[in-house]
Amino acid sequence: LDRPATTQAALEQAVRLNPTLPRPRTILALVYVLQGRARDGFQLFEGLASEGVRDRDYSVSRLMAHLVVGEPREAVAIGEEGIGRFPEDADLGLWLGRALDRAGRPAESMERHRRALELRPDLYEAEEALGSLLARSGRGGEAAQHFLRSAEIRPDRAHPFRALAMLAEGRGDRPESLRLWRVVLRMAPNPAAVREAAEQIRRLGREDTGALRSIPLPKSVRIMTDPAPTANPTAGAGL
Repeated sequence: LDRPATTQAALEQAVRLNPTLPRPRTILALVYVLQGRARDGFQLFEGLASEGVRDRDYSVSRLMAHLVVGEPREAVAIGEEGIGRFPEDADLGLWLGRALDRAGRPAESMERHRRALELRPDLYEAEEALGSLLARSGRGGEAAQHFLRSAEIRPDRAHPFRALAMLAEGRGDRPESLRLWRVVLRMAPNPAAVREAAEQIRRLGREDTGALRSIPLPKSVRIMTDPAPTANPTAGAGL
């Protein structure tokens, strides 16, 4: 779904060629919602529902669509129905966990993310979701363990190191926070992320952000060695 216009054209052609196939219509419905055509998207979803389509793709796509339009309770209802049918689907469980969090049910969200990790231990998104939930509940030590695990699974991503830097400062360890922000600066995926990391480093007392040195981390975590972050002018500050 990185190129929604191209994806939409391909899906619409697939639907024209075989309108009985549910999967192209399911994904097309989500694409419509992502493009701001919520009415068209949910009409497609309702048509699929009236035909009795309740497969995994329908559950995930409609749950996501409800989150996009700011309807977390509806997303939870779809996710709970889907997980009842597909209890071993880790991705569906992950999205249900996100919906529960958005619906103001953090304890249930934690449990759902834990279950997703039982099904797929390499699901770094669930590790990060648990880390965020625990940090918000004041359990920073436990949160840090989940962010470290995410970094072990996907050592090419800056987000867990950013979260660890914030946790370090929160517990009063400014040197450790500075160390981690330097890691984030090295790995930052876009200019906005570079700016944020540089500002945090300056704020923590380091004026020279140009010289990056090797920073020891747990052996299981590989740090990217390319000193030139890849610029993506269309991306935001998200990591």
